[in-house]
Amino acid sequence: MITKKIFLATWATVVAAPSLVSANDNFADAEVINYTGSPIAIAATTEGASTEANEMLHDGVGNQSVWYQFTPSTNTRLEVEITYEMGQASVLDAVLAIYNGTSLSDLQVVSRYSTLFVPATSRRGVAGRNDANEPLSPNAYLTLDVTAGTTYYIAVSGENNRGVFTLNLRPTRNTLQPLVELLPTQSMWRHLIAQDGGMPVDPNSQDPNLDFYSTWQRDSNYDGPTFAGPSMAPVGYNEVKNLINPGASNLWIMGSSEAPPSGQRYTAYLKTTFTPDQPVGGIGIEGVFDDGAIIYINGTEVTRINMPAGANPNDWQTLSQDQNLPEAPGTESELFIHYRNIAGLNLPAGQPVDIAVSLHNGSAGSSDMGMDLRIFGTAEGEPAPPPAIKARIEPEPEVGTFRLIWDATANTPYNIESSRTLKEDDWSVVNVNPIIRTMSGETFQTLTDASGKQFWRVVPAP
Repeated sequence: MITKKIFLATWATVVAAPSLVSANDNFADAEVINYTGSPIAIAATTEGASTEANEMLHDGVGNQSVWYQFTPSTNTRLEVEITYEMGQASVLDAVLAIYNGTSLSDLQVVSRYSTLFVPATSRRGVAGRNDANEPLSPNAYLTLDVTAGTTYYIAVSGENNRGVFTLNLRPTRNTLQPLVELLPTQSMWRHLIAQDGGMPVDPNSQDPNLDFYSTWQRDSNYDGPTFAGPSMAPVGYNEVKNLINPGASNLWIMGSSEAPPSGQRYTAYLKTTFTPDQPVGGIGIEGVFDDGAIIYINGTEVTRINMPAGANPNDWQTLSQDQNLPEAPGTESELFIHYRNIAGLNLPAGQPVDIAVSLHNGSAGSSDMGMDLRIFGTAEGEPAPPPAIKARIEPEPEVGTFRLIWDATANTPYNIESSRTLKEDDWSVVNVNPIIRTMSGETFQTLTDASGKQFWRVVPAP
């Protein structure tokens, strides 16, 4: 099944053949790769690779490595992946790591992104164990921002084993510019496939009080069918579950290896939450989905992945596009890492965010489905407005003059703000200095509305 991921290798030209002699065994002999922006693949082996003095454990597990180096001519982002040629057996549980430096003693692992440090290391996902850095691919795989004129060193090793491999460098489809990770892969999700007698059914048939499709994405006011879990992603059955991580959560019957019934159209519903530590203006989604997904943030649809634009989200039998990806026609969706950027969200710091996913099969004869994803914050949001103090207005005898009255705390500074529109960027402070009272209790400030402002509020002064 792992060889099905090789679809991207059709872009590449093999420039070296496997050999039992590793001329690039030592860091000082790192093989030079002339990467010019076009996909390139190098078939090689770690047979005969040794551990040098001062060589680190790459990704914490392997140091019997072979070395490569490249110096890009432009600032760019590229994919680096270890694959295995179709029909060519390999026992190598590949470990991949990328460094800057001039010698083994001063190498530093680089970041995958220019705006967020994520180590440029990865491992092959095998035997139910996934790399914490890249669990979305069965191979050692990562994307990397590189700087023109800077030399990067690639170490390829194994988890205490050796074998043949292909090192791939190519342009990436990943356009995310992450500032902070909001939801990591292998997070916990609650999930629902409505059943009646073991067969998939419309969730509305089990939700007599509320319309399931208008309420399931958020917990508020939801009283429909019970969601199972939470269970660790990847959740699913077959491709995503078995290929990416055989030990993942079974979406169909928890704690069982029993497959869902073939020939049944059905949709799975999943949801969880995350809480930003800082205001977030936009998010980036990176994930694998079998076969298609509709994603919601706080109950609102924000993107579709491998789904027809006009597909009805409120039908449990709605099908995804099947092997019809705009990014790579004919490619199976579950073997493809998808990226999405969603702007204009402005998620406040400290407030939980609901994320929900409806996961759709691609055909009436299919029985496999699953997913895993991560979410990054990709844009800074607006800071939360200061908490308003409960206040009231009373008119003064003089026309156009009034009192703004509130309960003050002794020696606490306050500002009075006004606005014409109630938009957060339209509020302005009207007092010259913060207002401070020496005693607690009801207090007031006399104001004259000479500016034509319509709205007023009292807020704590900075």
